[in-house]
Amino acid sequence: MNIDTIADKLELRAIREGWPITTEMRRQIIERAMDRASCGDPDIEDKAAKIFLAADAVNLKRQQLEQKKLDAEHARKLKLIEAAIRLGIVSDGRAAIGGTVISAPEC
Repeated sequence: MNIDTIADKLELRAIREGWPITTEMRRQIIERAMDRASCGDPDIEDKAAKIFLAADAVNLKRQQLEQKKLDAEHARKLKLIEAAIRLGIVSDGRAAIGGTVISAPEC
């Protein structure tokens, strides 16, 4: 096995598994893959395509995880607001003794 094949496998694994690689290292990996993607050798182009697909999958997974975190945070905030309304700490617009009225922003 030659060094390029080992490096290719390590790069692909690093991207797939989300290893803590620097932005500069990631840029270099993608640049090399872009050069290889148009070299004319189908085997090399296929390997480059695998790197791009792995990077795309990692990015998609990161986006999905970020969205999941945002959704969980929004659900938590909604539950806190609903609890505050039930406890009379805030009001949903109806008169509440000792509470604060929260009105929805107008669009």
